[in-house]
Amino acid sequence: MSQNSLQLYRGLLREIRRLHKNVETRQVSQQELYQRFHSARQVSNPEQLRELNREGQDILTFLNGNRRHRELSDLYNLANRFTESEKVQLAATRVGLGLPRIGSDN
Repeated sequence: MSQNSLQLYRGLLREIRRLHKNVETRQVSQQELYQRFHSARQVSNPEQLRELNREGQDILTFLNGNRRHRELSDLYNLANRFTESEKVQLAATRVGLGLPRIGSDN
């Protein structure tokens, strides 16, 4: 495996590890990746190797961009951080309507 292919393989493994939190699905994806790289060892045509490398880079770029999009969405989408009652409380506070506290704080 050339140095470029090795870097690509490691990068794909990193993205798979970050993508799949479930160990079983991660192992299935890693096994599929291993099988594809193993079968590509038998390819001797330089043009086919370049095409396989280009496809691998495209997949890596897609996975990386997808992960970064998810991270940024989680960071900036405040709706995911709050419960429904907290959202109502924040909205009321924004427009100057303080909601009464309900619970044992009375």
